[in-house]
Amino acid sequence: MTEAEMREASNLLYHHWKEQTRIDALPRHLRPASRAEGYRVQALLEEHTSQPLFGWKIAATSIAGQNHINVDGPLAGRLLAERVIADGGTCPLGNNLNAGGGNGICLSHG
Repeated sequence: MTEAEMREASNLLYHHWKEQTRIDALPRHLRPASRAEGYRVQALLEEHTSQPLFGWKIAATSIAGQNHINVDGPLAGRLLAERVIADGGTCPLGNNLNAGGGNGICLSHG
């Protein structure tokens, strides 16, 4: 992928995340061909926030989980600060669009 395609993919994903809308898949020309390209697309999401990166989450930490989503190892994901719910806050899961069949994740911090 070119840098422009990675940026376009990241912008498209951010738009759908922000609007709470769903797409079945990225357009073919915007699909990362490697884990490195996927992580670069993810890194570009940070351009949509003025706050520092809050932290990381890890998915597919078991062989069963990896087999379920057809990956060859754990996956790291960025946690953007504006998506963190403060202690005592409410975490609605009604719009959780997790296609992997896993549980939704809500994190809080005080």
